Amino acid sequence: LTLYFFLQEFTQIRAAVATSIFLLALPDIINKRYFHYIYKILIATFFHYSSLLALLLIFVNTKKFNNKLYMILPIAGIIIAFIPQQYMTYAVKTFVSVVNIPIISDKFYSSFTSKIILLDPIEIILKRKLWLSILCIYYIILYIKIKNILNIDGFDILCLKIIGISLFFGFSFAFSKNISLR
Repeated sequence: LTLYFFLQEFTQIRAAVATSIFLLALPDIINKRYFHYIYKILIATFFHYSSLLALLLIFVNTKKFNNKLYMILPIAGIIIAFIPQQYMTYAVKTFVSVVNIPIISDKFYSSFTSKIILLDPIEIILKRKLWLSILCIYYIILYIKIKNILNIDGFDILCLKIIGISLFFGFSFAFSKNISLR
């Protein structure tokens, strides 16, 4: 065995623990216990930096769901994937300079630039069969929600919004393997 195997496995374990803590924190958003949510996300951040992005979910409304927006969001991500890579890199550099929090900015930019895929966007998107499967399931669930076939509560709305936003960013940053898969 090589040391790479252990490094890769420990990284996966850290990400899994952070994701598990994030999933345990979701009911706190529904119940409006924001302090508990922030506390759990900060604990998850000790395992993986990308958990900090979950803090933005505090601003997500779990009562309303804009059907049109969340139908268009993944498609917009696919369209953004066709923007030339140098423009996206410039946009990320600008974002990093605006955020200007050294630890977060440096980590984000190094993750963004470390595994750039130099393929055609269509080829990248089609290779991600799991994304396409999730996209199909997402649209089926949206159809069920729009047609009011099933009763959908706040937790379901929050999960649909998370999936829609994840698909948007996953497709938008498809050329950066580290960013798009997080």
